[in-house]
Amino acid sequence: MGLRIVLGIDFSSGFRGARVLAWTAPLLMGMCAHGAVIDTMDDLSNFGTPTSSNLEVVGAGEVAFTSAEVNVDRFVDWMSGGTVRLDLMTEGQLTVVPERLLNAGEWGIWAVYFNGISFVEEVNLLGLDTTVNEVTLDVASFATAPSDTYFVRFRVREAVGDGVVFSRISAVPEPGVAVMGALGLLVSLRRRR
Repeated sequence: MGLRIVLGIDFSSGFRGARVLAWTAPLLMGMCAHGAVIDTMDDLSNFGTPTSSNLEVVGAGEVAFTSAEVNVDRFVDWMSGGTVRLDLMTEGQLTVVPERLLNAGEWGIWAVYFNGISFVEEVNLLGLDTTVNEVTLDVASFATAPSDTYFVRFRVREAVGDGVVFSRISAVPEPGVAVMGALGLLVSLRRRR
């Protein structure tokens, strides 16, 4: 089962704490509402239905994504619970850990961006490649138009059976967002004393 971590903040410090947190409240509230998605690959719950491809749990904490047809677009979408788009502010740092390639598999990462409920664009984050190194991307920096949510689309190409095995995928706050939230929390706690 995929793991969803939700951050919680105590706003019970009274008026002084409320003043101190006034500039960080929208940031912290966004973090509380969404949190982070860390998929340990023990099931397929964060994936959508594969298109012209196969998806299966192949071992402890590993999911294989393989081509099922030739000469067509082969992809699968990844998001919270398989249906909830990710928030660019609180889940904007994407990390993908590929363990190994299957046959001559090339795989790539795209982001499908939305603004509210409206589709904005689909952008290539990592072109079809044979890398088996951990990939970390700032998804927000790739958006070319105003967007607030997204989901990840993985593609694979080549012959039937070619693909990649993933061991972890996560979408967490950008380091800058996390630092800002932590600083706001520390200031409020210090004021409390």
